[in-house]
Amino acid sequence: LLPAFGLQKTVFLAAGLNGVVGLFAIAYGRKMFSLNGGGQGPDATFLKNTLPTHSDSERRHKRLLLAVFALSGLTAMIYEVVWTRILTLILGSTLYSFTTMLATFLLGLAAGSFISSLLLRRFSRPLLLLAGAQGGIALFALAGEFLFPLLPTFFFKLLEIFHSGGTILSFSKFLISGAIMLVPTVLMGAVFPLVIHALTRYDPSSAPSRLGSPAPRLLGAIVGKAYAVNTVGTIIGSFAVGFILLPALGIQKTLHLAIATNVLLGFALWAFMDESERASIILPSGKKRAWAAAGLVAFSLVGALSTPAWNPLLMSSELFGKTSTLDLLFYKEGISSTVTVVQHPTLGKLPHLTLAIDGKANASTTGDMKTQLLIGHLPMLLAPQAKEALLVGLGSGITAGAIAAHPLSKLVVLEIEPAVVEASHLFDAFNGKVLDDPRVRVVTDDARNHLLLSPDRYDVIVSEPSHPWRSGSAKLFTREFFRLGQSRLRPGGIFAQWIHFYGIRAPELKSVVRTFHSVFPQILVFYTDAGDLILLGSDRPFDLRADQIAERMAVRSVAKDLARIDAAAPADLWAYFLLGTNEIDRYAGSGILNTDDYTLVEFQTPKSLFEDTLSIHLSDMKGASRGGDLYLIRPEASNEEKAAFFFSFAKSRLRIDKEEEAREWIEKGRLLHPSAEGDWLWGVWLQKRGDREGAERSWAAALQRDRSFPEALQSLAQLYQERGDYKKAEPLLLDLRRKHPEKIAAPFYHGINLYYLKRYREALEELNQGALFSEPFVYYYQKLVYDKLKKEPEAKEALGRFIISLNQWRKELETDPKRFSTLPYLQQVRWRRRVGIRIEEEERMAALFDRVVGAPLNHFYSGAGLFILGYFKPAAAELEESVR
Repeated sequence: LLPAFGLQKTVFLAAGLNGVVGLFAIAYGRKMFSLNGGGQGPDATFLKNTLPTHSDSERRHKRLLLAVFALSGLTAMIYEVVWTRILTLILGSTLYSFTTMLATFLLGLAAGSFISSLLLRRFSRPLLLLAGAQGGIALFALAGEFLFPLLPTFFFKLLEIFHSGGTILSFSKFLISGAIMLVPTVLMGAVFPLVIHALTRYDPSSAPSRLGSPAPRLLGAIVGKAYAVNTVGTIIGSFAVGFILLPALGIQKTLHLAIATNVLLGFALWAFMDESERASIILPSGKKRAWAAAGLVAFSLVGALSTPAWNPLLMSSELFGKTSTLDLLFYKEGISSTVTVVQHPTLGKLPHLTLAIDGKANASTTGDMKTQLLIGHLPMLLAPQAKEALLVGLGSGITAGAIAAHPLSKLVVLEIEPAVVEASHLFDAFNGKVLDDPRVRVVTDDARNHLLLSPDRYDVIVSEPSHPWRSGSAKLFTREFFRLGQSRLRPGGIFAQWIHFYGIRAPELKSVVRTFHSVFPQILVFYTDAGDLILLGSDRPFDLRADQIAERMAVRSVAKDLARIDAAAPADLWAYFLLGTNEIDRYAGSGILNTDDYTLVEFQTPKSLFEDTLSIHLSDMKGASRGGDLYLIRPEASNEEKAAFFFSFAKSRLRIDKEEEAREWIEKGRLLHPSAEGDWLWGVWLQKRGDREGAERSWAAALQRDRSFPEALQSLAQLYQERGDYKKAEPLLLDLRRKHPEKIAAPFYHGINLYYLKRYREALEELNQGALFSEPFVYYYQKLVYDKLKKEPEAKEALGRFIISLNQWRKELETDPKRFSTLPYLQQVRWRRRVGIRIEEEERMAALFDRVVGAPLNHFYSGAGLFILGYFKPAAAELEESVR
């Protein structure tokens, strides 16, 4: 109903159904009234003449039954909430998961009521059945505890087999929910008719009328009273489990409490049975019966309290896998969510941490680091003189740290789950201990409630909630929320919104972007490789003066933070830019908006969570952006200025390995303003593509335009050195040394060149200056020169320094496998071997490099990879070989 009609129409439909039921009841009641003689029939006479009396025994039985029914309602709510919290970790917290769990729960109640009503026709001992139901609830709830740790494995296997098969996965969710809930809820459903039957048995006022059934009006009173106490029990249970039991005891102990309550209720009913009912089963008598009962209760309680504790990692489906390689750093069952922080094996210098909420990863120190930093920095850099900011969603605190790096006076952080605030302290090394900053205030509240009630206004609001398909978070992606945020911004303020573009289809993603733009007329869209979009919105055009942005980026704390994602200039930020105001309609078009009444994303995204949508969205957005504006460049800028910006964009993209995007900007820049820089960049692009001849022509063309262009001089000289053509390289390196003494790499390359030209004393002088350069190979060539000059002690010392520097380099490369595999040195050696160029000194150096760096690292990476995959014995063998 909700996906088809929306919230309002669904409520109207429910109200209409209630109206139909009411009208039917009135019509049916009138019919029965007339059949009974308009209130003058035999039942009426019987009621008027009957004055019920109650014995003490009957009153005690009634009070017991009502107490049992009230506590049954209380435990039922505990089970429902606890099971939902547990199954959410496994099935996810989508609207469909909650619907599945609730439907299974209600199905069990309905089936139980129906089955017990049939049993009552055959059995005349309701207390015995009621005691059995209470004991059965406890028994099967306890059995479910042993099932829970197995369910993630089952669900994970289904995901592996069926991947995005929606129908299969939906059925499997019902299967998993049923495995836990169905039998206990059937027994819970049996309680209601059993209690009513027992109450009528112990209430003389409900004695059969002449028509053979309990007096209808008094039966209604009995049902009403029973239903009232049961409802009070469910209210108390709902309140207690959410606000008292879960925070104080946790999920598993709260479940134990409910199980123990059912055991005690079963025992209480057993103790109050009539002798006739007891006689129907074999029971000991007297003291033996009391001891047997006490033993049964003790056994049940010990069973409930001695079940093994669950493994939090196994219970979190998103973290499920080879959990033996993960370290659990934090686990807390909060009021609204279960929060987990784990540490993954990593070769990095800093730990690799992941924060998960209800089993779904929400923040980490690796893949989404760029997203967390950019969504904090971008609005602050584009909002002139921003002094007050608000952040929705604390997560790891990295975004809060990025915002706080700017010179603001106040940052309010809204976080609904207190456990997340606790967990964020584990990320202090990454967020700069932001919560200790006196300018930062954490408010534990729902974001919409806070914004509705607080009159405060801000220069920047950053909304980084959990995923839009999560129940609760979905309402932070609607038009109403964006309007609320816009009303809390000062004029010209910026609203930043995060949304993923993985596992979401085009209609839903476009709906969110379209909805955002319907509230904010000015919009910029950025993206990161983690599959995240950052939407920036404002009521006024953005201040995109590059010099102003560069000035704000130069603030020491900001520059230090941005260095983590290699962003040192505005062009580096624009490497992540996709769309602006002028192109957004071309991408999003017209269509449905995501509103409170019709949260399209909440209903549709769960159906595509396991689909690969990244490439589709990127292609779509880049297609819409073609021919669009860059926004960072002033329209009145000269062609030369525009070309310089294009070349800056190209360098940024080359730095992050986005070569195709770099090519586009190089071509645009060269068309606008042919220059030495453009020719040099084109040569770099060709070299990355493996076209060394093309690179040589481009660098030669760059030098024809500008004979002293330093990058072209160095690149072309290095290319000649790779080929062993040192005579061609010499004049280029001489020019580089004379005209650009600031280039610290130049003495190193010139020293190598002079060595191969057999000018050893000059080579030594250059190499000594080249020692400032970070390449460890400086010492190797110093050793070669000392050999030629017959200086054996100096040669030994240089070789020792080379081995030490190689060893240190290996230690640095241990934490960066990607850098090792893409080392220019390795690529250079491979290329020379492939084209048949053999240089004796280079071959010796390559062999030494392989022995000191390559072989240990290959074993180390292999062992580390096997360890992360959980193959510990072969991992140990590889790591031992690396140590050796």
